[in-house]
Amino acid sequence: MEKLPSRQQEVYDIIDRYFVEHGYCPSLADIARETGLHENTIVSHVTALKKKGRVTSDYRVARSLKTIK
Repeated sequence: MEKLPSRQQEVYDIIDRYFVEHGYCPSLADIARETGLHENTIVSHVTALKKKGRVTSDYRVARSLKTIK
């Protein structure tokens, strides 16, 4: 897999770690809070991660972000 830009890698790591720690996926607000970035910026990073095949989600289901390894 291609190396991710640092912010995308940070978002990816947060999604992965959050699921392990809490047993469910983070919301965009959870990721924004942890990174200090605006939610709209998180949406851009998550969209890029989806296009790269690194995360998946079901837009109809809350907290459905999952990392793909």
